[in-house]
Formats: sequence, C-alpha cells, structure tokens
Amino acid sequence: TGIIQVGAEPQAIIKVPLEPTSRYVQAGQRLANGVLVKRIEMNEGSDPVVILEQYGMEVAKMVGSGATNGSQPTANAPTPVSTTPSQTSVPFGAT
Repeated sequence: TGIIQVGAEPQAIIKVPLEPTSRYVQAGQRLANGVLVKRIEMNEGSDPVVILEQYGMEVAKMVGSGATNGSQPTANAPTPVSTTPSQTSVPFGAT
C-alpha cells in the first residue's frame, strides 16, 4: 500500500492475502507461499514498484494496486518483468 525509506533501504507496506494485518517488508524477505520480495524500485517521476518472485517468475506490483484474487499473490499477476531465455536443445551426438 505504500513505500517508506528507512536509511538507505526502501521498505514496502504490504497486505498479504489471508493475513489479518499489513506489514513492512524489504528486499530479501519472504511472504506467504514462498513469495520473495526481490526488490523495491523507486524511480523518480513514477510510482514505486515492488518486484515479487515465485517459482522463478518475477512479477511487478505497482504500489497501491492491491492484491490479486486468490491466495497466491502472483497467480494472476498481469505484468511479468523478466523471463529466462529458452534454451534450444542439441541432439546428443550431433556435430
């Protein structure tokens, strides 16, 4: 729901689905269902963004955008941030 700057580290105020209250988190902390707070981006001139990661997939959540429906915060997330490039397999024994 918001971002605060504590020293050099930004902290996000978040509300995790199925948890009774909101809380402060910073990069590196884990939420429910193994969701990692990957980083908090505070770009000048735009709204802050919290980057979450679950199952190797990063998802950006704009501050104030609210949670997605369901118990897993990244299940229906609309904005993938990065993907791992697919690797083409080479048949064994090919030259």
